[in-house]
Amino acid sequence: MKRYTILLSILVLMVCFFFVGKQTMSIPNPYVDIKNIQDATNLAGFEFNTPQLSSDAIYRAIPNDMIEIIDRLDDTNEIRYRKGILTDIEDISGDYNLYDSVSVISINGIDRTFKGNGNKVRCVTWTNDGYAYSITIGLDSEGLTQEEVYRILDVIN
Repeated sequence: MKRYTILLSILVLMVCFFFVGKQTMSIPNPYVDIKNIQDATNLAGFEFNTPQLSSDAIYRAIPNDMIEIIDRLDDTNEIRYRKGILTDIEDISGDYNLYDSVSVISINGIDRTFKGNGNKVRCVTWTNDGYAYSITIGLDSEGLTQEEVYRILDVIN
């Protein structure tokens, strides 16, 4: 009887370890950290024009799919630039916040969705020539003015 109790205890422990191990699994990060824009474009398989970036910019890519650049402007402001191959998902920003203002503005014949609060822009998304684009201004920031965003957009497209 004592032998069965020990075997049963071992079996219970094995089952517990099995389920605990399953709970700690996570989704793998699809991004590959890259040193510069040229390496990112090589990995993604397409070019991405951006404004002048700081030396602290972080470059990441998903092979043959997307480029993401995170540029720190100061201690509280960052801009996240994304360009990816267009699929069913047109908004690749990853920003699912609700904003007071959402408007579609046509610039050079391309409709762009501007999202923000008050007179500040926090997110811009659009598609063009088989690619989806987004610019997201960091969550610690109030956002940028529409004029500041226009200057960025002039470089990207």
